[in-house]
Amino acid sequence: EKTIDVDLVTAYELEPATYDNLTQSLSTKLSRDIHVNATVDSNLLGGVVVRAGDTVIDGSIRGKLAKLAEQLNG
Repeated sequence: EKTIDVDLVTAYELEPATYDNLTQSLSTKLSRDIHVNATVDSNLLGGVVVRAGDTVIDGSIRGKLAKLAEQLNG
């Protein structure tokens, strides 16, 4: 249980240095080694969505706009 699978969805292909920094930060935050499954989804508009087990970190522009719309309508 020292390794966790992480789904990393970005709006565009990441630069190798950015990818390395992000995976290193995720490994530190999750306190585990990670196995990354990276995909690109242009519908995100920008940013990144991370899924690791039950944890979801939505840092996408689309997700932020959806939260803002929910706050404005709520």
